[in-house]
Amino acid sequence: MEKKKISTLKAFKDYQSGKWGFKNSQDEIVVPPTWWLAYYRFDEGMCAVVNDDKKIGFVDETGRLVIPCQYVSHSFFSEGLVKVEDAETHKIGYINRKGEIVIPFQYLRGGDFENGIACVKGSNEKWGAVNAKGETVIPFQFGYIIGFNEGLSAFIGDNHMYGYIDEFGHQVVPPIWDLTSCFENDLAWVRNSDKKYGFIDKEGNVAIPCKWLTAEPFSKSNTTNAKSADGNWYKIDRQGNILYQLDSYPERNQ
Repeated sequence: MEKKKISTLKAFKDYQSGKWGFKNSQDEIVVPPTWWLAYYRFDEGMCAVVNDDKKIGFVDETGRLVIPCQYVSHSFFSEGLVKVEDAETHKIGYINRKGEIVIPFQYLRGGDFENGIACVKGSNEKWGAVNAKGETVIPFQFGYIIGFNEGLSAFIGDNHMYGYIDEFGHQVVPPIWDLTSCFENDLAWVRNSDKKYGFIDKEGNVAIPCKWLTAEPFSKSNTTNAKSADGNWYKIDRQGNILYQLDSYPERNQ
């Protein structure tokens, strides 16, 4: 995956005028403070700004207003597209870096694009997903789609429980869990109806039984931290074996 370019420009507020602009890494003003608000980060060379009418547009790293200030909410650019909210209909659509409408304003809510798809909420109040052409790739039939990681996403079923679907919308794990996390290092923590935590694999098999008061993801490590009913934290492996007791509240695995 191509590494994102990180801009050296940082938003700053001129407290004399109350307006926002941008400075470079040498603390030199590159974009004069003319905006009612400037968001803190550039993504794919673009940053959101707000004018005095409280409308949102986007500037490039020279400070040029590329996308006029006409939207009332936004996300951040991802894979060449950004989610914006139309000021009149308050529907969600997606535009490119030229400001062209790529996916029409027809959704109630939406997420950023990742691996070519974005999760969106349709007019039927159900969630599905679309590709960068606006084509439906996951039918609008879910209570909520959390977001994909390692090829799977948690979803909320009609029973208000959590399961997992793949990037085609196929149900991989039925909605039987009270709460879930995203998959990291091929495992995800899940919480059962007794509010106890354990871990499942990508086929939905229980890898570590639900007996912990809370647990952290495995992230990039083959060990993680879990809190037992005795109130103590333990280091455990991928089979749920206790390796040793931790002396204090642990840092999350790096």
